[in-house]
Amino acid sequence: YSTNYDRSTVPVFVHLLKSHKKPNDLYAMYPRVLFTNYEVSDAELFGSAAILNILKAMLLGPTSVGSKSTQRSGPKGNAHSWGLRSITPGSLAMAAVVAQFIISPDHTFSEKGAITKIDYRDRFKQYKKFIIKTLESPRMKMLMAQLESELFQI
Repeated sequence: YSTNYDRSTVPVFVHLLKSHKKPNDLYAMYPRVLFTNYEVSDAELFGSAAILNILKAMLLGPTSVGSKSTQRSGPKGNAHSWGLRSITPGSLAMAAVVAQFIISPDHTFSEKGAITKIDYRDRFKQYKKFIIKTLESPRMKMLMAQLESELFQI
């Protein structure tokens, strides 16, 4: 991964950062990269493989990405070291923001993207607020349970 690579020239990245409702809105608040199978539907928000893989990397270590198992050789991940068995609204919101940054043309991860002008800090706050607000909904309960099952084998 190179932060200096011009990711704005990769058609799939450009597509995943767009909104399905406003095709000309290049850096949509809820881009396709956040949705299961990258198909936009209210029921699929925050269900993308990208978000799961970012959570895996953050909590279980980079070697867990692409692996079905949480058991692996090498150093213990943060989840093991800290005794984590669940994810928080903040960790889910952070993974959603990182998913966008990774495919964006921005070279550094800062509050506001130098190239895209995406306000990453504001997006984190908006996503976290939304997740907390809907945490008791059947859909969000199911999503959190699915993610935790994938991450912690529960």
